[in-house]
Amino acid sequence: QGPAAPRLVERTVPHGTGLLGWSIKHRTPLVVDDPSQDPRHAAELASEIGVVPHHLLVAPLIDGEDAIGGIEIIDQRSSARDGDGPWNTDDLKLLVLIAAQAAGAIGMARRRSEQSNADRLASIGRMLAGLLHDLKTPMTIISGYAQLMAAMDDPAQRDKYVEQIQRQFDLMAGMTREVLAFARGDTDLVMRKVYVHRFAEDLSKQLGAAVYGRGIDFEVETRYDGTAYFDEQKLMRVFHNLASNAIEAMPDGGHLRVAIERDRDELVWTVRDTGPGIPEHVRGRMFDLFATGRKGGTGLGLAIVKKIIDDHRGMIRPQTGPAGTTFVIRLPLTRALDGEQGES
Repeated sequence: QGPAAPRLVERTVPHGTGLLGWSIKHRTPLVVDDPSQDPRHAAELASEIGVVPHHLLVAPLIDGEDAIGGIEIIDQRSSARDGDGPWNTDDLKLLVLIAAQAAGAIGMARRRSEQSNADRLASIGRMLAGLLHDLKTPMTIISGYAQLMAAMDDPAQRDKYVEQIQRQFDLMAGMTREVLAFARGDTDLVMRKVYVHRFAEDLSKQLGAAVYGRGIDFEVETRYDGTAYFDEQKLMRVFHNLASNAIEAMPDGGHLRVAIERDRDELVWTVRDTGPGIPEHVRGRMFDLFATGRKGGTGLGLAIVKKIIDDHRGMIRPQTGPAGTTFVIRLPLTRALDGEQGES
């Protein structure tokens, strides 16, 4: 406070300058009754900022092994303080106690900030790994549509394939935006009122392209054609991941079914394949990051699925065995978690 405050805030000095700098450098508290007679006193600095100290109390801020700063109390009065005389060792002990408490609080805040930054970087790294994992599915779909286009002479049908390819590029762009949004601290879902039958039609086209030429009988069965609230792009990633796992589990072909129905106030999605089932040694941790039972697998797909479902305040329940794997997903039907943001 006071007229010198702006200059004090903006002024920088070399390490070890003045009595405060000496105290920090040597980790030693000081009580000085006439700083002008002390060779360690930074007289030019004091004159520059308009402070002429006659008495000083100085204590370093020590946090563990580190000197992180210091506290300096300045008395500019030349006379004794209200008859109490100059500062003494009792005053210095009190300042040292205050400095210790302040250093502990500052150190704890710094460590929390560093841990928060480290956690954030780790989360961004996991999201980038998930992004790279999930990009495989739209790239596979684009490849499938490109093959269909190469064998198609009908211009109208080719235009439809081009539209689906563009949708995959939009999905990939959305994935990258999601990582950038997280890096900026924005992790909200984009909740919209969705017409379920339209979403199911889009899902059928996208996953149909993913299974094209793989000998897999694929079907989306819609038993509910009303509306629901969810983040379309993220939920599409859920089904891309589940379908990708199912496709890789059925290299010789099989059956893949997605069923959509309403159960009271929930929207229920059932994804069923006829693969060999999830290996027993990973079943208890299938939703953990990097848990995989497949050679060359990343262990990211189901972790991403679980995170998205949790963000929607939903539930996912797996059933797996030698005859195949089924995932049942339950999402709130009508509750918009972050408010209605449009419809599609």
